[in-house]
Amino acid sequence: MENFSLTGSSEVSSRVKRQNTDWTSTACYPDEGTEDLDHPTCDAANAALDAQCGGGSVVRAGYDFYSISGCVVAYFCNFGWGARACYASDRQRGSARITQVCGWYKPGSVRYNDITPVISYSYGYESYCTARGHNFCGRGT
Repeated sequence: MENFSLTGSSEVSSRVKRQNTDWTSTACYPDEGTEDLDHPTCDAANAALDAQCGGGSVVRAGYDFYSISGCVVAYFCNFGWGARACYASDRQRGSARITQVCGWYKPGSVRYNDITPVISYSYGYESYCTARGHNFCGRGT
């Protein structure tokens, strides 16, 4: 299993310290196939991302946290203009929303966008062993 993260300052503005989990959108990725993601590796990738995010790990603007287990990548993408914190609890709520909309162990992501481009982030998981999977967050690896 691979774990990668890029972080910046340990401080996040108190105004944006806790994430809003009223997701703006949920995206499903049926073009990755109709089969479920492998359950144990999907769970392992999400658990590793939870370990990175914990109770609020800072991610600089334009950077991401991600974890790869087998052919599954789980990720937090910071598309906003400033540092954001990722949280294991928010990842878990995001995954529940993906399951509700996309289906059990189906690839997808949830995104939150503020009314300004200052706050924009996403949590998701998908197959890393597809061409699309290497482009998660629009940046991939």
